[in-house]
Amino acid sequence: MNLSSRFCRLLRTVSVLTVCILVCGCGAASGIPGAGDGTGTESTAAGYETAELADTAAHSVKADSAEETDSDPGVHLASPADSDAPFLFTVDIEKSTYPVGTYVPLRVSLCNNGPAFTYTGATSDYNAYAYLFTTDESGNVTTSTQLTEATCDIGEHTVSENETRSTLISAACPEPGVYSIEISYRDHKEIYENIITITENDK
Repeated sequence: MNLSSRFCRLLRTVSVLTVCILVCGCGAASGIPGAGDGTGTESTAAGYETAELADTAAHSVKADSAEETDSDPGVHLASPADSDAPFLFTVDIEKSTYPVGTYVPLRVSLCNNGPAFTYTGATSDYNAYAYLFTTDESGNVTTSTQLTEATCDIGEHTVSENETRSTLISAACPEPGVYSIEISYRDHKEIYENIITITENDK
């Protein structure tokens, strides 16, 4: 083999190596999935899909937990809007289940559904009165004890037509059971049965 043949073979080898280096280098630099790292496009796509599914699963767990936490929608009671009763009531209670010994907050509203009238007493006297009660199998009735807002401004007060007043009543139920609620003002009252459940304390 003469010198010219050896030079030609060396030149071809260098050319092939240069092409390989350029191809591999461009693939890696371009960020093409699988270029120069032995992995293919399918592996990369599968990796992204797994990450998305894992993220979705995490959100599902959070959503389920929140749903369980907020599963007690509370209680909203209201007189029929088309009622011709002299007074209309609404009651809002944050939850429908409470442990025995705790106070159940009742937000009670009273609306004058008739003509204006005047009464002598405190401003807080124009408020609905409400209490919880339960009856056991023997017919014994247990009623809640309560705390309510009150004012001391004794005098003559006028209640206009459709005037609404709201007050917070805290009712403590001494025995476990399913309680009904009676709400009243003057001679008008309404009873809603089996509204609140009072449970045993967890010990």
